[in-house]
Amino acid sequence: MTRIDDPWIGFEAERAARAHDGVPVVICDRITGVIPLAPKITSHPTKAVPDALLEPMFSAGRGQLYLLLDGARLPGCREILEASGAAHECLFQGNAFDELADEAPWIAELEPESRLAKQLFTKGSAPWHMWDQGPHVVFRAENGLDGIRRHLRRFNRVKDTNGKWFYMRYWEPSIVERYFSQLHDDVTRRKAWFAAEGVTEIYLTLPAEDAVLALRPSQPMTRRIGALQPELTAKERTMFAQTREAAFYAALGAGMAARNIDVIPLGRASAPTQDNWTDLAKAVAAHAKGINVRTQHGLAKLTVLCGSLGLAFWLDPRFDHDLRVIINAKHASEAERLNAAKELYDKTDVPVQAIETLKAMVGKLHCLDVPSILRQIAPKTLGHLSDQDLHSVAGLILSFDPKISSCPADVQRCAIGLGAALGVAWLANPFYTELKAAHLSPADPLQQVAEFLENLFEEMTR
Repeated sequence: MTRIDDPWIGFEAERAARAHDGVPVVICDRITGVIPLAPKITSHPTKAVPDALLEPMFSAGRGQLYLLLDGARLPGCREILEASGAAHECLFQGNAFDELADEAPWIAELEPESRLAKQLFTKGSAPWHMWDQGPHVVFRAENGLDGIRRHLRRFNRVKDTNGKWFYMRYWEPSIVERYFSQLHDDVTRRKAWFAAEGVTEIYLTLPAEDAVLALRPSQPMTRRIGALQPELTAKERTMFAQTREAAFYAALGAGMAARNIDVIPLGRASAPTQDNWTDLAKAVAAHAKGINVRTQHGLAKLTVLCGSLGLAFWLDPRFDHDLRVIINAKHASEAERLNAAKELYDKTDVPVQAIETLKAMVGKLHCLDVPSILRQIAPKTLGHLSDQDLHSVAGLILSFDPKISSCPADVQRCAIGLGAALGVAWLANPFYTELKAAHLSPADPLQQVAEFLENLFEEMTR
């Protein structure tokens, strides 16, 4: 299973290109005002390329244009290319091609009046309407389809500075723009891309901006057949990791929001948004390092469970002790941890009356000690613990936000009570940002929390 800390890519804002060691700089031209094509609904001939791109992309420059597509992200990529009539080749060969051809990257000739061009620039819902599936990368090269394929294959697997090999999926839509934007600042990378096999220009489609970014060296570079084996730098590994993680979190957040559109977790008046779920996934990843769950599969499973049980539920003494021991065991496998977490979820019933109990207690917190608060809010799960253990629980709850330690004692007691209702890590849970804001309000926070809980309870009882 791919781990989200694998080397992928990140982004730095475009900088002014500068010459270095006599290597031509990279000039960036942003072609704006690109109006994507609408799906064809008549039998009349329609154009295949937006007007804004005809001159700068299809009428200028020497060599042939080639479109690079990611079979893993474009359903039916291989079939689409075969039906298009465009000459195309896979970047994988041998056993990799035999086993992964349908998910592999493919390079294809891109002609201005072709079916493939029309598909690339069409905005629509069909799998072959590719504009919104971008960014995509298009190369201009002078050495034919075999030459550009040979050139691109050099970047499939690269060594880092320690000689370790990595697969570099620079063609993924989530990576394309950020990767190629780095050509500004990396002389070696510029040489590797532009000084081999006659590559003269690189175009990136930017659907979010209705634009295309054109990259080219400021002057022709010395052509070297078989030039320069690229090397993966530590900086690039960091950048790959950042973008790969961001894409994973965004996809997970979108999926969770879509699947749980009517599910309202305890302590909220409405279903979490996509941003809430994305932020929860990031928080889960940060806390799951402590239990050595790092795969995308594992983090997705934990995010689902945290949506119901609360962030870092494996630390929460309200839940089954023996199962939490397995989840936190030093030598447990990820599968064993996830199985124990699922079993914990199946046997847990989070009491909704905890919110009502806390609402009634807010005005009396100054009269109650910490153990009494926790026992009243969670009598079945915390009532059997000693005063000393309950003070430890309170300390755990408060540890998730250092700001709380500077708040008045009553505010801290309220935060502890909310931890007994919503989970020990509620202060770090993105689902509760509004409640936390009320809790830390400079204007009578207890009153703000009381009003929040009153409104919340009204929503819950409708």
